Amino acid sequence: MILKYELKKMFSKKINRILLIAALLAAVALSVFAVGSARYVDENGEAHTGFMAARRLSADRNRWAGELTGDKIAQVVGSRQEINSKYSYQVPNEEYGKTIQSYSDIENFVIGVLTPDTDWDESVLYRLEDGQARELYSIYEGNLQEMAQEYGATPEQQHFLGSRSDAAFFSAKYGRTKATKNKVLAGMLAATVVYFAGMGIMLVLSLGVMGLSGFSTPYQIDQPYSIYAMTYGQYFLLTVLCGYIASLLAASVTMLIAARMRSASVAVCVPFLLFCVMPFIGRALSAFLTFFKLTPDMLVNVIECAKSPNVFQIGDLVFRQIPCIMLLYFIVSLLLLPFVYRGYYCYGLGKRLRSVSVRTAHRNGSFFMPLTRF
Repeated sequence: MILKYELKKMFSKKINRILLIAALLAAVALSVFAVGSARYVDENGEAHTGFMAARRLSADRNRWAGELTGDKIAQVVGSRQEINSKYSYQVPNEEYGKTIQSYSDIENFVIGVLTPDTDWDESVLYRLEDGQARELYSIYEGNLQEMAQEYGATPEQQHFLGSRSDAAFFSAKYGRTKATKNKVLAGMLAATVVYFAGMGIMLVLSLGVMGLSGFSTPYQIDQPYSIYAMTYGQYFLLTVLCGYIASLLAASVTMLIAARMRSASVAVCVPFLLFCVMPFIGRALSAFLTFFKLTPDMLVNVIECAKSPNVFQIGDLVFRQIPCIMLLYFIVSLLLLPFVYRGYYCYGLGKRLRSVSVRTAHRNGSFFMPLTRF
């Protein structure tokens, strides 16, 4: 009952209801924008956008669903080279819609493998021989080992980075005490409900239209040299989990400051500082780049974190950036809760003592007595 009361009190404020509605509307708008931005080109060369375009694009790319073997890579490379030799300048939209669109992600993967440390160069695809295309994974593994030596600052880090190559080969299928406890619990519960309500809306709208066919596609199809061997489905769940940890951290820090400073207006500025202002500070203080790779804003920037081979070392222990910030800030958000509890407990106790003093003074007839006497 007390928990229900705390939640009711929280959402009885008009500003809280407005913010909640705004967050849910933002989730709907972002989902619609993500789905509507999909672009599909039909066999006649006409471009389409919108919900149906996303479904048709997914179906077109599923023509190549299955294990991405060397023979299949050679087939894609051969087709692209033939089209390039046929058209001197830009490929017509009709040709793109008939052939290239269906395997464009595989094409990008091949180019990404062949240009690990250089700018995007599409011409490498046209110079690739048939035998090299069939042995692309051998080239891929060699580049992985070279990058391990380049990015590893110590032998332990080099070994850690080099050992990820085994996982990179893949298929490409697409009383007051009780009241205080309930106040803290209500805050964390509200953060959880609001976060997953927004994510649920995005999940239903986005995946309901675009489908789940790409969930088993490895992330390396887009970022060949990422040190995180996972599928797009796992990557999606990772971003959701990191976002939830960020929400828990924001809720615990905000409640702690509100309880200590007795000011909700100051407390609500903290999440903005942690997740919006911190990236700009990090770019300004580039000399402390390593430190800013472990700040809380990285939890909501997992897309960029997964692209970079950032590893850290303590003694002989080598660890990656994303698991580190996930574990670190989940523990921090939990460790802050006892201090939040203590802050609200003392705040409630102070209010009660002041109330008792006023009532006592009133009974003694001294409620309106002057503070000084002459």
